[in-house]
Amino acid sequence: MCNKNQTNTEEYYPIYYYNWLWTWFKLRQIVKSGKATSMTYVNLAELYEQLFMYKKAKKYVLKAIRKDKNNAFAYCELGILIDDDSISKKYFLKSLDIGCEYDFVSLFYLLLIYFRENDWDKVFDYAREYLNSKTEDPFYWVLAVLIYTIFENAVTPFCEIYTLLKNKKLSPAAFVECIIYMLVLLLILFALNTVSVWCRYFFGSLRGAYLLHTGQDEAAEKIFFKLTKKYKEFREHSYMFLLDYYYKNKHYKKCINAANRILIKDSNSRVAYLLKGRSLEALKYWDEAAKVYEQALEIFPDDVMYYRSAFVGGVIGDFETALAKVNKSLLLKKDYCAYKLKAELLTCLNRFKEAELCYKKAEEYKEE
Repeated sequence: MCNKNQTNTEEYYPIYYYNWLWTWFKLRQIVKSGKATSMTYVNLAELYEQLFMYKKAKKYVLKAIRKDKNNAFAYCELGILIDDDSISKKYFLKSLDIGCEYDFVSLFYLLLIYFRENDWDKVFDYAREYLNSKTEDPFYWVLAVLIYTIFENAVTPFCEIYTLLKNKKLSPAAFVECIIYMLVLLLILFALNTVSVWCRYFFGSLRGAYLLHTGQDEAAEKIFFKLTKKYKEFREHSYMFLLDYYYKNKHYKKCINAANRILIKDSNSRVAYLLKGRSLEALKYWDEAAKVYEQALEIFPDDVMYYRSAFVGGVIGDFETALAKVNKSLLLKKDYCAYKLKAELLTCLNRFKEAELCYKKAEEYKEE
């Protein structure tokens, strides 16, 4: 990802637990001598950030950008220091656009931002890009352990950093630092998995979602079905993870097949009925979708099921039945979509005055 504009003449000082005081002293001497470069200020910013002195860190990183507007390190550090994810994201993307050997830091922080936003496609895209951006830097491998542990194989990074050490591409001190942080991370993950049922389920579902994203559908389904047996309290959430992925990515037949397998094992899965019905609608199998919603309404007579059933009824021309169902939906929850559908059904039944009132009502709820 390196860009022609990125200079390699300025030095970056990795800050370890044993050298931060020496690094600080050296950087301060450079600043006093008047020879400070953009990277000098970036190094100072990172040092102060690690000491939790964020105001000073931000002051120095802004100085770095004023000295060199093509300093990828500076934009990455500024992204770390900004609290607002939407703003941080822009700085990390700017850093990647310029490019440097430390792109992996921006990739990791973007992964975290999209994780907080529940944008799983972006999470997995950046996870894969991170693992592909191999570097000799020890901090890359520290963060890679976390990603590998969840998505791939936790042993891989240990093997690879050993190879770097063996080939003398990693200093013994950096190797020790790397191993310590890796082991701490693994111990934390182990403790979370031991203490928290939710964490065990969460890591398992994340692994399943990653397999889905990488096209390993069968392996992913095995994980999700295993999770439903092991963690019954999260059963419906597991079904949602699997079916919602297929539906959102327009794999409608896969969604229907998976929903059928779920309903054989668990006939009380609301999400299986709903997403099977939505997938049948997407494929324009209206009669089959109508049957699915009829079955669902016997167990889940809620506003969403009544609305979907009414919608399908309107498509196949059963306007009276559809109208009765949308009325039941509105009794449970009044919203724009339900009023709009009711207005359209009334229009089809030539009840224009009532339809006009419903359109007005729909506009009221649209504004809300």
